[in-house]
Amino acid sequence: MNCDKNMSVGDGTVMAEDKIVFTRCKHAYLVMAHKDDETLRTLLRTLDDPRNDIFIHMDAKNTGWDENRALASIDKAGFFFVPRISVTWGGYSQIACELGLLNAAVDKGRYTYYHLLSGQDLPIKSQDRIHSFFDSCGGKEFVRFENHNRDYGSRIGGHVIWNAFGKSKTQIFLRKVDSLLARLLQLYRKPAEGLKLMKGDNWFSITDELARYIVENASLVRSVFWDSMCGDELFLQTFAWNTGKRFDFYRMPGEDNTDGIMRMIDWGEDESPRVLSMDDLDSISDSKMMFARKFDFEIDSDIVRAVEQLVC
Repeated sequence: MNCDKNMSVGDGTVMAEDKIVFTRCKHAYLVMAHKDDETLRTLLRTLDDPRNDIFIHMDAKNTGWDENRALASIDKAGFFFVPRISVTWGGYSQIACELGLLNAAVDKGRYTYYHLLSGQDLPIKSQDRIHSFFDSCGGKEFVRFENHNRDYGSRIGGHVIWNAFGKSKTQIFLRKVDSLLARLLQLYRKPAEGLKLMKGDNWFSITDELARYIVENASLVRSVFWDSMCGDELFLQTFAWNTGKRFDFYRMPGEDNTDGIMRMIDWGEDESPRVLSMDDLDSISDSKMMFARKFDFEIDSDIVRAVEQLVC
């Protein structure tokens, strides 16, 4: 599968619309993990390729994390540990973790693409296929946008109950109370003048140019989203869209963008990704996506093993 209007030439340079726009280089995989399990080690093995560097962040709440187990899964790829922080669902710490991974990668070098994955993701194509696909894309940004006409202002500011982040029943209840109090007290704040909030999936595959733009504006990201709710679904889309220089997105807001980040994700009724199983193997094999989520070795080890065999 190739991007439209692009073709690869023999020396690894990609041509697009009769001009050179990109040269093949290494990819950086940014892994946000919270479980040290066989799913994570399978992910590392499937990314282990001399064309890749892997940057991993393990949630500081995981006190049993053994770096040596991760290192044992890597033979060919570059491998780097990122300073650990405690990451809480819905809180700014998710953004801080992503910024830490991006900063570590851009500080290391220039990469053709930066892929953000969770520790429960797996590639569903070989590294040859993945590199070939992205090499053919001429520097497009794989960032997914949801409804661009919706107002997401209630996502920033206005929090009264600061421990309301998380997925427990108590935290969900506290968030509802928090939202009600914020509306009653009119605590929501407007974003910076002229800044249109945009929303989408937090997972991405972006170019060196966009990665460096985000890192260079990290302090501004914090000033806008430090008190946001699920701001990890907002900050990249917002800053990429509002910049004076328009980035070249694979799918634009308003388009059918189910493939906008090239991830196969089956959203459950609770709006959380369904854990994939052996029942999904045919769909995974036939998918045009490059990655899929989510997997859990403890729930279905067979699908994790099957995907590893599929791509290696």
